Amino acid sequence: MTNSIFAAYPSAPTVIGDCICAAVPKLATRNVTFHPWEHNDICGVVLTDPIFKAIEESSAMFADITKANFNVTFEIAYAIAKSKPLLLFVNEGIVFDRPALNRIGIFDTIGYESYQNSDELAAGLVNVIHSRPLKTDYEPNRRAPIYMIEMPRQSEAMTHIVARTKKTRLKYRSFNLKEHVRLSANDAIAHVASSYGVIVPLAPDNMPDAESHNIRAAFIFGLAVGFGKPALILQDLAGPFPMDARDLISIYRSPADIERFINDFSLDVVEAMQGQQSLNLVKPDLLSRLRLGDPVAESEFETLGLYYVQGDAYLRALRGEVNLVVGRKGTGKTALFSQLRNAKRADKANVVVDLKPEGYQLVRLKEELLSFITRGAQEHLITIFWEYVLYLEICYKLLEKDKDRQRFDHTIRDVYQRLSVAYASNDDLLEGDFSERLLKLSERVIQNFRQRAGSDKEGAEVRLSSGEVSNLVYAHDIRALRDLISNYLVNKKTTWVLFDNLDKGWPAHGLQTIDGIILRCLIDASRKIQREMTRQEIDFVSVVFVRNDVYELLMQNSADFGKEMRVSLDWSDAEMLREMVKRRIVASERLKEGVEFEALWAQMCVSHVKGEDSFFYLIDRCLMRPRNILKLVMHCKGVAVNLGHKKIGADDVGKGLLLYSNDVLIEADQELADIDPKAENLMYRFIGLPPRLSLIEVWEILEKHAVPTTKWDQIIDYLLYYGFFGIVVDGDPEVIYDVSYNMKILKSKFEAAGDGVVLYMSPAFWPALSTREAA
Repeated sequence: MTNSIFAAYPSAPTVIGDCICAAVPKLATRNVTFHPWEHNDICGVVLTDPIFKAIEESSAMFADITKANFNVTFEIAYAIAKSKPLLLFVNEGIVFDRPALNRIGIFDTIGYESYQNSDELAAGLVNVIHSRPLKTDYEPNRRAPIYMIEMPRQSEAMTHIVARTKKTRLKYRSFNLKEHVRLSANDAIAHVASSYGVIVPLAPDNMPDAESHNIRAAFIFGLAVGFGKPALILQDLAGPFPMDARDLISIYRSPADIERFINDFSLDVVEAMQGQQSLNLVKPDLLSRLRLGDPVAESEFETLGLYYVQGDAYLRALRGEVNLVVGRKGTGKTALFSQLRNAKRADKANVVVDLKPEGYQLVRLKEELLSFITRGAQEHLITIFWEYVLYLEICYKLLEKDKDRQRFDHTIRDVYQRLSVAYASNDDLLEGDFSERLLKLSERVIQNFRQRAGSDKEGAEVRLSSGEVSNLVYAHDIRALRDLISNYLVNKKTTWVLFDNLDKGWPAHGLQTIDGIILRCLIDASRKIQREMTRQEIDFVSVVFVRNDVYELLMQNSADFGKEMRVSLDWSDAEMLREMVKRRIVASERLKEGVEFEALWAQMCVSHVKGEDSFFYLIDRCLMRPRNILKLVMHCKGVAVNLGHKKIGADDVGKGLLLYSNDVLIEADQELADIDPKAENLMYRFIGLPPRLSLIEVWEILEKHAVPTTKWDQIIDYLLYYGFFGIVVDGDPEVIYDVSYNMKILKSKFEAAGDGVVLYMSPAFWPALSTREAA
């Protein structure tokens, strides 16, 4: 029997195609026919039925990803969705950017081989027929039926796409570069296969990280087309967009276009959900069918309550004992936010105002206004801006919550109508979600400032009186609005204002002073409202969720913040992480409470890896972050399932750890670049080094990388804070979570050791950096 191989490869550089064509005659004696597709990225050749048919009729697929492009990636994904055996290759005979390829996340998580000439390629291609198709059978997700890949920057178009998707009332999961850094092939396949539709916005060329994003977008889009899922691929009119896919792309010129496209798409999704029939899948083993949720809380709001671990931080917040929740990225702030919100919403007598903006909505406010007024005016303006925003959002929530009730309840009808009239006087804030309303309000304040400042704005600070600052912000009589809200809240039980996400996307250890002022003024404004409400015997609780590095900046600039009632979410107990994973397994399998973790884990994974308990082996490499342990377990599971293993073996752990290690390495390197652009790619200087390094050796690495000496201390502090380095004390390493995340304690030990201090690299990074001891 002759096997046919479909080939996907770029047309440039031509040496790739020449080498592939030279390999074709060498396969003739091996019962393999080779069909190179020579026009798969030529401008104007549309991706239509001929290519789809050729892939479907082939026995397997080979793709050269040395120079990955949109079409080749699309075809790879299409072949995966069609359950075709697949092998990827790179031509090491030409220069290619391996770190850039790995940053995408897709290709190294599938795995790729290398060749340098046609003989090596021909020998490797024989193995394509014997490779296994990747797992693609996943149960449909009716709770969150849409999967979206978000642009790398939160542009206004992206804001509209998200807002309009929310309006469909169809829940969605998403890939967000701020949260994930890379998109693994296994995650992409699982998300698309379990979805009823996908939304894929293409990024314009002038957007940072656009090239990597559009490759990921091609992969998601190819999977969706291959699976026969409704797929909405969006592109701004300014383009550019792939000419080959022009017939498949929806071009938008305005928010109205986006609204129309998403409306049509949502109808397709609902139709797909209504027409879905249960699949007759053979019941697989535990590992294959196990679902552990999503490492990012935003993508699992609908199911998180089934397995959320209610720790002390949650219980204190639930009792209203805290007004600040502090934790580093990936420790569960948004998870606590969602569970607290849901718990309080369950009591209909409560009013819950949950706000999740993103820092980008205030960028223009900072650039167009705050940089031109005095420090005192800045703080006054930002405080009253937040106070006004919070009162408006409380008002909006009350009107939304009691819209139907007021028609039948005469006790609230009069005050409801007065509140509605007062709020409606601000016409431009009536539509959209909170992010859009915040953006509109910011722009209105900027316009008011421009009218007030006139030509005086250029080149000098503009001095504004307290009254002038107030006039820039207020479109209502704020006291009258406050009194109306207070009168209304008398009949409610407790008002909860939960504020998350403001610092999302802010750089680690690279914050601007104005960012700290914005956050501090938000907290001051919420305090002020809480005091006003308490005076009138109204039960009011405000909780703001922030990263701990942002909180430390606030502490440095204001002693008052040491008095805040706060709770820390940083994890240091391995048993709590184990309980979190256990609850997810129990929920996935619908098991009764009381089952032992050891019994569950024994069905999933080999008991020991390199002589250590396998689960705690993973714990030691997760940097004590809930998100990371989930990613790590899911990587190991994905490797095992793709190789047809019924349990995760030691080799599967090694391969999964390599994928995860690349994730955390790229994330840490990106954050280093926020400290100083010259520190970009610094992490790769540690490749091949031993895990224990002297301070002098680290200084030499910084010097070789041309990092300014003025930044050395800050960079080493970051590496200690992130967990990349620990300090060797009495022969054993101590890392940030061993000292309860107290940088002062860790730094004091660092300084006590002097220049002779020995730094210890976390084993989380060993595989990606080929650390000598990792083997």
